[in-house]
Amino acid sequence: MHRLPLPLAFAALLIAACTAPVVPLPDVVETYEDVIGVMVTGTSAGPLLHVVYFGADPDETVNPYPVGQNAPIWYADCGYGISEAWFQESNLYDAWDGSYLYLPDWIQFDPGTLVEYSDGTLILSCTADNAPAGLTVKRHIVFPGAGAQGRFMVDVIDMVGTSATPVSIAGLEYYVNDGADVSSTEPWENYGAIGAFEWATKDRRDLSDPAIGLLPLLSTKVEVDAVQTSGDDYYVVGSTGATLGLGQRAVIAMVAGVRGDFDRDDLAGKNASMQALGAELAPLAGGAFCASTPTAFYLWARLLSAGIADAICQGYAALD
Repeated sequence: MHRLPLPLAFAALLIAACTAPVVPLPDVVETYEDVIGVMVTGTSAGPLLHVVYFGADPDETVNPYPVGQNAPIWYADCGYGISEAWFQESNLYDAWDGSYLYLPDWIQFDPGTLVEYSDGTLILSCTADNAPAGLTVKRHIVFPGAGAQGRFMVDVIDMVGTSATPVSIAGLEYYVNDGADVSSTEPWENYGAIGAFEWATKDRRDLSDPAIGLLPLLSTKVEVDAVQTSGDDYYVVGSTGATLGLGQRAVIAMVAGVRGDFDRDDLAGKNASMQALGAELAPLAGGAFCASTPTAFYLWARLLSAGIADAICQGYAALD
């Protein structure tokens, strides 16, 4: 059996650890162990767990694909985080080709634990098996609950120092590959600023792909690399001279969104869809994330750790 009960005390500790006013956390519905990846569909009621991929046992189809809704289909896994999203009924596909972490070598993750919550939130948590000495590195693949409509996921990289001797993360590279031809001159298009960042989507000329957008929620010690964010990759790197000492944390939370509400090969339709996606991403930036009353979308951060939310908000505060 892969389903295990989550101790109720764990949820209580998360609530007590938060500095923001208490917002009720969703209940645990199911827990799966030894998970390497998931396939999730999006519905108006939130994400729907479709298939669970295990490290050793056969895959398990949990819910059928919701026919007639042109639902987005996500595939994400421990090793590559954001891997793919497509719309089966409108024949739009190839949103991403994975997200990668180097510190300084490629970081590999063991199979992890998938938890499904009563509001629809899904969280797959995996631990790196080759993190540098003095660091723990975890990846959390999050599909926020009903408030996000199943068209968003968050790839969270959480790095914490475990040594009294600071460990350098200046050589860190995290990037999302957009699947575009590397020879394209501008496969990333910016459609407006959100805080200190611009949200990005794949080239509007690639009309067989869904509209996609990325919004980084970053702590201190990491930053968007505008020079390397070109061609087919969107980059976050370690800041110059950045180190993590005992108990210090650095967080990359990359919010990914998709829309498929246009016809294949329709330039005007895709452009409008990308603009609409930008309007949806805007409220997800730091100002909303760090508000005293978190929205349903941000309950995922409290379910993970108050420290992750605090680190992101410290990153935004440092920009002022």
